[in-house]
Amino acid sequence: MKRHLLLLAGVLGLLELLAPRVVLRGFTAIAYRGAEDAEPRDWLPTAVRVEGAILVFAALVGLYKLSGTANAEAVETTPDGNDENDGDGRDD
Repeated sequence: MKRHLLLLAGVLGLLELLAPRVVLRGFTAIAYRGAEDAEPRDWLPTAVRVEGAILVFAALVGLYKLSGTANAEAVETTPDGNDENDGDGRDD
């Protein structure tokens, strides 16, 4: 479930990064009844792009950490749940 949320955040961030004005129009239409009268300030598309870059970066870091955790757990245990290492300190 966490992977799905990170993926969704990454896709939203990528959309904000590539098309900030489209995202602004969509969110403005959702937030306000009279959205056609609202005009964003000049700096707002840049802020949306920065937010998108941060979301993409955070999602990638989160997915990387999750994949590293899953791989570490898969290497440490065998399918029957026992440790691969027999305790003698050597990798056989």
